[in-house]
Amino acid sequence: MRLRALGPKDLDQIWVLEETVFSLSWSKKQLATFLGEKQVHFWGIELWEQLIAYISWINLFEQAEIWNVAVLPEYRRQGLGSCLLQKALSCLQRDGVKKIFLEVRETNLPAQKLYLKFGFLFQGRRKKYYPDTQEDALIMLKEI
Repeated sequence: MRLRALGPKDLDQIWVLEETVFSLSWSKKQLATFLGEKQVHFWGIELWEQLIAYISWINLFEQAEIWNVAVLPEYRRQGLGSCLLQKALSCLQRDGVKKIFLEVRETNLPAQKLYLKFGFLFQGRRKKYYPDTQEDALIMLKEI
């Protein structure tokens, strides 16, 4: 397995992973736009040149927001999410970020457990945030 920064040439693989993992995925056009933005970062884990997991975030001066942590179902519970989150936190700390936010579905208990393990705390709730299920998003924050 190899951890590396992702760029525009990885668009197709990111999009396939996005479509596989999320019920509400970004479009290929949105991903292409994000991959071209300087303040947006994508890191992925490859196995035999196939992208099996990725994380994305945006730096906003001293704050950042983690957008997605995606791991193909057959590779879950192997520490890939932790590896990606650790890489993101390392990069964000290096960049001088003080606060890191994220949103997580209220029913996504494995993700919540992962974020709590890395020091994120619950800060609030966005009611009926996800249009596909009308479920709430929990807002989490980690201060560095």
